[in-house]
Amino acid sequence: MRTRKLVYKIENILQGKEMTCKEIMAELERGIPTKRGNSFTYNQIGQLLRNKRFEKIGWCKVTSTNIWRNKNVMDRKIQTE
Repeated sequence: MRTRKLVYKIENILQGKEMTCKEIMAELERGIPTKRGNSFTYNQIGQLLRNKRFEKIGWCKVTSTNIWRNKNVMDRKIQTE
């Protein structure tokens, strides 16, 4: 159940944007109070991003991380154009 909620949070963060894993982690941690102790590792976020809802679109040389996007939102935008 916890991972399902996290996937929906990641979907809301990405929407129509393209972000690196580090940027996604920063957005997730901004919305979570630190006293709850709900921090996530890069590996955990990376595993969730490999879900069929998200798509890896490239590699950022500056941060040395993958660039991700919400596959369903971007596919809908392409279809409507």
